[in-house]
Amino acid sequence: MQRSSFPIWRTLYIFAASSLVGCGAPKPSNNIVNSAPSTGGKPAVRAALALDIGGVDDKSFNASAWEGLQMAEKQLQAEGKFVSAQNASDYKNNLTLFASQNYDIVFAVGYLMEDAVKDVSAQFPNVKFAIVDGNAPDRPNCASIQFREEQATFLAGYLAASMSKTKCIGFVGGQQISLIKKFEAGYRAGARTAKSDIRILSSYTGDWDDVSKGKSQAEQQFSNGADIIFQ
Repeated sequence: MQRSSFPIWRTLYIFAASSLVGCGAPKPSNNIVNSAPSTGGKPAVRAALALDIGGVDDKSFNASAWEGLQMAEKQLQAEGKFVSAQNASDYKNNLTLFASQNYDIVFAVGYLMEDAVKDVSAQFPNVKFAIVDGNAPDRPNCASIQFREEQATFLAGYLAASMSKTKCIGFVGGQQISLIKKFEAGYRAGARTAKSDIRILSSYTGDWDDVSKGKSQAEQQFSNGADIIFQ
């Protein structure tokens, strides 16, 4: 995480161990879910998530972020809320919504919110902002939470190759950006370490929430011999 001096309990214990705004407040773009502090009374920290598209129940990126905040509620006596973006135009509004409600820390969940964090954090210097997978502006109220994704996916690739009975495994990514390419690179390296002759199939859907594309690409890889697929 950038900015080691960033307060709010080391950024809410790095998002509960990562399970892995000037005028009137704008209306949220989706329903905001409240989750009351587990111990009752005034919460120790009020934290909010501005999620990317795909919804909180995407069983992936957004869902894990919300799970992490729920862990913070239970373990750190925090209060948590989230709002999901329907499109890119919601990013700034959603961050502004929470900042204008005086949350202690607002998480921007996704690198696509870099510009929105830059704009909104300048308007609310007393609110802390943290962006996941993106670069934070150089301000004392901003921090970036980034990971060495290739190390975790190395292990996934090693395990997949070790378990494969067809000696063929697959990878299905979303947008073909450097972040997801790091996932694929680690996966490939781990697989090759386990079995040098493993065959690895790879494809990208081009977005984050088209389930039918992901399904069809996975089915194609299965038909081409893959028996394990990392998405």
